[in-house]
Amino acid sequence: MKILLMWLCIVPSVFGGAVITGSSGGFVGKAPTVQLYNSGQMAEQAQERRNEQLRAAMISAALNRDPWRIVNGETNHVTAHWLRFRGKILQVMPTGVRISGQYYNLDGTHEDQSFDEDADFFVSNFPYSVAENDYIGGSAVYLAIPSGTYTYTTVMGASRTIHALDYCVVCDPPAMPEIPTNQLAAIKSANEAKKRAAAEKVLKWNQDQAAIGDAYGELRMGEHYRDGDGVEKDLAKARAMFEESAAQGNKDAAEALKKLPSE
Repeated sequence: MKILLMWLCIVPSVFGGAVITGSSGGFVGKAPTVQLYNSGQMAEQAQERRNEQLRAAMISAALNRDPWRIVNGETNHVTAHWLRFRGKILQVMPTGVRISGQYYNLDGTHEDQSFDEDADFFVSNFPYSVAENDYIGGSAVYLAIPSGTYTYTTVMGASRTIHALDYCVVCDPPAMPEIPTNQLAAIKSANEAKKRAAAEKVLKWNQDQAAIGDAYGELRMGEHYRDGDGVEKDLAKARAMFEESAAQGNKDAAEALKKLPSE
């Protein structure tokens, strides 16, 4: 019998993996494709994770700066839908500040409200003390909402209209409403009723399990009788339940039986 010795080699495959061929060129099989990551790809993934963590930290800090504002006469909590703004202070006025900079939505929505390049805009009700040429919004994140346009007169006497934001009036969080005494009593009664219903359901389950000789059910019923929990306290019945459960190898029941007080 002629023995043909074949050597195997791996050649690139047009399908992204490799094929194994013999010395005669015949197809033997396809090697599994292995996904490899180079150091550059791993560094990119690590940087993406860091960027996401920084973004989450920035949003958290933004939502905790002056979190409560009065909007249209109502107390509101700022959200990620508010606009983040930053830039150079051009003018300080009694009603707010004119800024040359950018504003954009904190959560990436409302793209039509974003500036890719610096532009003038007005922020009313800005509560912080600033001077002309100060830069705000570097590491500190300020949020406001769109409020239409603002028109002012330039030093040359011309009228100019720019976009406007409203920081809104910073306020304390709303006070929790006081619950009337009768409502508190009703709530307490409802909670107690729920607890009783849950306890009765557990007791019924333990009774049913003990009735069919379940060791765990017998242990729990022993505890119910021992403690008078949902049933009348009866140490004799408790002992009987513990003994039946312990006879089935329940170590907790055997231990409870040792500690059971004399009748």
